[in-house]
Amino acid sequence: MVVDLTLTVGALRESVVVQSEVPAVQISTSDISAVVNATTVRELPLNGRSWTDLAQLLVSDGSAGIHVEGDRTRLQQVIVNLIDNAIKYTQVGGRIEVSVGKEGNTAVLEVSDNGPGIPPECLPHVFERFYRADKARSRASGGAGLGLSIVKSICAAHSAEVKISSREGRGSCFRVELPLLPVLAGDGANVALRHSKSERAIL
Repeated sequence: MVVDLTLTVGALRESVVVQSEVPAVQISTSDISAVVNATTVRELPLNGRSWTDLAQLLVSDGSAGIHVEGDRTRLQQVIVNLIDNAIKYTQVGGRIEVSVGKEGNTAVLEVSDNGPGIPPECLPHVFERFYRADKARSRASGGAGLGLSIVKSICAAHSAEVKISSREGRGSCFRVELPLLPVLAGDGANVALRHSKSERAIL
């Protein structure tokens, strides 16, 4: 299924009600690898320029069939915000790597960069609303300082964790850990399904 990403980065950001700690989500079952591919291939604009004009974007989507339960649009938004943030804090022509994989019962999404990194004293605050580790750089590239706060809120709504590791001068890595759905064999195809009292769309 092709994901429609006609929304701009700004529209994706604004689609979350930032006053809410945990945004509303519409649950479905999705292959996170496919969501990453569909999101990154569109190269959403940042300040009028495509992602690949600003950095080398390398995508490693692992294998198909990494199914998670969540809101497809919100998951797209997590990917967009993390890439957007990485580009803002990485020199033009820098390297951004996006990867998807499985670790046990967890689907793992990582967005890493080779930018200047984040000072240790700033790390506890990066997911706070309006916080900017490098105020001069973030003002120059735009944004309200809500991107990572939105990521954290979306992750909370999906019972997921978002973590960061960073070293000054070496870059940063944001890691999202989502519960992995069991994959069942059926009719010759792999289908991820979780029974629920509520109706769920299987994509």
